[in-house]
Amino acid sequence: MFKKLHIQLTAICTLCTAVIVIIITISCLYIFEKGMKDKEYGLFLTATNSFHSYIQGEDLITAKWYHESRSNGRYIIFIEDNGVPLSFVTMTISPAEMKLATQAGHIAKERYGLDISSEKTAKVIEKQVHFSFYDTNNQEYYAALSYLPKENGFMSMTSVYSLKPFRQSLLYQRLIYMGLVFLAIICLGIFSYVFTGYVLHPIEGNRSKQVQFIASASHELRSPLTVIRASLAAMKKADKTKAERFEEIIQSELQRMGRLVDDMLSLSRADVESWTLQYEKTDLSELIFSIYERFLPIAKKKEIQLDYLISADLKLRCYCDKQRIEQILTILLDNAVSYTPNNGKILLSAEKKMRKCHIKVIDNGIGISAKDKEHIFERFYRADAAHKSKEHFGLGLAIAKEIAGLHKGMLTMQNTPDGGSTFILILPILNE
Repeated sequence: MFKKLHIQLTAICTLCTAVIVIIITISCLYIFEKGMKDKEYGLFLTATNSFHSYIQGEDLITAKWYHESRSNGRYIIFIEDNGVPLSFVTMTISPAEMKLATQAGHIAKERYGLDISSEKTAKVIEKQVHFSFYDTNNQEYYAALSYLPKENGFMSMTSVYSLKPFRQSLLYQRLIYMGLVFLAIICLGIFSYVFTGYVLHPIEGNRSKQVQFIASASHELRSPLTVIRASLAAMKKADKTKAERFEEIIQSELQRMGRLVDDMLSLSRADVESWTLQYEKTDLSELIFSIYERFLPIAKKKEIQLDYLISADLKLRCYCDKQRIEQILTILLDNAVSYTPNNGKILLSAEKKMRKCHIKVIDNGIGISAKDKEHIFERFYRADAAHKSKEHFGLGLAIAKEIAGLHKGMLTMQNTPDGGSTFILILPILNE
């Protein structure tokens, strides 16, 4: 499911960004090409105005000037004196160029009413027209036709400028832009694939954990339900004495189910961030000591030495939810007592480091392997050595870590040097 979603999101992101890139590129290219064409047209006007001014100011048009004006090969210049082409013009201009000059003359006559070869135009005041046109091969040209009255008649000039090199330059530029856009789309596709994969990874992980959570919860609930069903069936056939025993088993399993459901609800509220906390100024030293006194009889019953190490003059005041912090310490001490063998040792200590309180629960119990250490705060995870315990569902440490995070604190674990485990609860304290 996630693989298909990954591909779909990659395709959508790539398509959307590609469309945006293409639109922006086309817009920029259009503006850039329009500016280039305007510049090209401006250069053409400058050149033709220069030709016009020369012919207007000179009585004798020289072949040298004519050849220099045509030196770049992009201008076709056709000059007539009283309707007769100049000799060096007819010797230089090719039939194809002559055809273009003639076509430009027809367009000027039909579109602007200017016939520069007609004697009837001799009485017309000096005139010049500029326009663009296409030849039979659909090639675009700029044209400028000038009529200049003289004392002994008139002179006319037709200038034709080919836009083929300009169009080739635009085509080359467009190909470069297309290549860059294509490369950008490929890069965007790769980025989209990596980015969507990065975004989907925690979702996929959460989905996997959710499935695992449901499966684990179902398994944990199935076990007491099986016992309850079997006990109810046995009660129907048992005598009164045995029936009371089965009733005790049912009550025990119901309590176990109740604890599991409460733990699951706590984690569910943490997931939706609806866990309300009642903050108050709390003396952590007193809270830790009260937890110590509560677990002291339990530890003695199991022949475990439970020690308390907090300096009497140490002030550890914290703005927190007292009951939730008590819940964390209860979970840690309950685990320590459960997984520490008889005649073992547990130390409950606290110290102040900077503006943090470090509360430690140190035991010399069965310890946690390196493999299990990476997963101990995951929901329903229990180390192999603890799987037989019916009193623990693998949710306590997950709940404790959530509560610590809500208090802007941390819950970490490390191995005890002489064997066992050390859990460290770090909480911010008030600066007094």
